[in-house]
Amino acid sequence: MSVVAFTAGSLGDILATAGLAAQVVKVLYDNKSLSKECDILAIELRSLQSTLIMVEFALQRYGSTPLGEPLAHFAKPEVAQCYLALKVFEERIVACQQALSLTGIASLWRKIVWAVSDETAVLSAKLGHHRVKLVTLLMVLNSVGWMDSGNQSNYLIEGRMYTENRGCSRSLHGVKDHTIEVVDPLGETIPIPILFCVTWEAFDHVLKGYSKGRIGEHYIQQGDYQIIASGIDRVIDRSKLGQVQVGERIEMSIVLRSRKGIRDNLGRCPRCSHLNTVASSEPGRWTRCLQCSDSFPPETLAFRQIKTSQQEML
Repeated sequence: MSVVAFTAGSLGDILATAGLAAQVVKVLYDNKSLSKECDILAIELRSLQSTLIMVEFALQRYGSTPLGEPLAHFAKPEVAQCYLALKVFEERIVACQQALSLTGIASLWRKIVWAVSDETAVLSAKLGHHRVKLVTLLMVLNSVGWMDSGNQSNYLIEGRMYTENRGCSRSLHGVKDHTIEVVDPLGETIPIPILFCVTWEAFDHVLKGYSKGRIGEHYIQQGDYQIIASGIDRVIDRSKLGQVQVGERIEMSIVLRSRKGIRDNLGRCPRCSHLNTVASSEPGRWTRCLQCSDSFPPETLAFRQIKTSQQEML
């Protein structure tokens, strides 16, 4: 039984694993008197195949976006474990075939192999465990389906695929439980999966997708916003976003920049009027005046609730 070469870290791992699953299914159904355990394993393998194909599609689709890194980081270990488990099972089948071929009773090999029903049951359970995690990954993508602004193709688990995995309802609840709450400037709460809070780039990508067609969209698209820890009025540094915890509530704050003179006066101290040549323009980072030693923030205005009219915002 030949298999596609498996290279750790390659997206081809997914197709190689799906191909190996298909080959094992074929061997299972070569046995005319399939045991109950083997039948369960064959069903699990078909579901795993479908899931792997959807995961491969998702990684191809989002691989070039900021979401690609966290998705691949989550998926690859699960795919690798599935491949290794299937490879061990396949090697046992091949070894049994070769041993029996030397005895002249090769026709009996199937019955002997599948007599070890406990092994197939263990494999089914192990593959099912990893499949559920991969389905959870797809559900996480579904939970931010509004990124594509009404594009229904963004919903990855549909029809027969969802039916095959309807036993994963606990995973759906798990997705909801593993989010943070982001309160946008209009006061609406956005649940964002913690998976997309690992990097600022992924987090920003999700928020930009959410803001499409909404009031204040251009502020978000230009990155003119900051994140504030709810209740303590502390700006969260973008490099430390990955430290947020599941269930944490944070707030978005629009940054309004002066239309003129901001570049010329960025480093001017409000206390002594000294113009510092080195000054920070990043929200949350203060500049220390070289003349009076006072510290001051960049010339920005942050607020949590937009009280201006829609015309002013747009």
